[in-house]
Amino acid sequence: MRVGITGHQKRDGIEWGWVRSQIDLVVTGLPRPVIGYTSLAVGADQVFASSLLDHGANLTAVIPIPNYEAFFDGEGLNLYRSLLNKADQVQLPGNEGDDQEAFFRAGLYVAKHSDLVIAVWDEQEAKGHGGTADVVRYCEDQRIPLIIINPIKQSVSSAPYKAAAANGLPKKQ
Repeated sequence: MRVGITGHQKRDGIEWGWVRSQIDLVVTGLPRPVIGYTSLAVGADQVFASSLLDHGANLTAVIPIPNYEAFFDGEGLNLYRSLLNKADQVQLPGNEGDDQEAFFRAGLYVAKHSDLVIAVWDEQEAKGHGGTADVVRYCEDQRIPLIIINPIKQSVSSAPYKAAAANGLPKKQ
């Protein structure tokens, strides 16, 4: 099963331990083998990638732009490098001067290559172009099954698509 991630990087009110426990529950319930798609951004992407690796899944890193490391620092950069070394890599061509568009294209790449997308999302509109809400909207439009982990309300729901039921995933709660 191919599973992707979209989600918050930094946001007040997120308890990342709770998010990790919810991602672990999803990952352990997926049919094997599991291949995860992520851009390895700080926050949801790195939590997801760590969960996948801890559960023996394969990881594919979708790198949005050639100088992607410049967007990381400190522990986020260290974890990015560590996870990247354990992943297959897909390097996307960057957009000259439009990083947000490149990040959005990476989110779409993840969604298009996934049988299921996990969205760590507060269910609010995106603050800029290509945010989590935009990727979720794309998944809904394309009827890509979604599991939404709302880290603020600490709730989990899934899109009620036939494909989700066929994959043994839970119906919308």
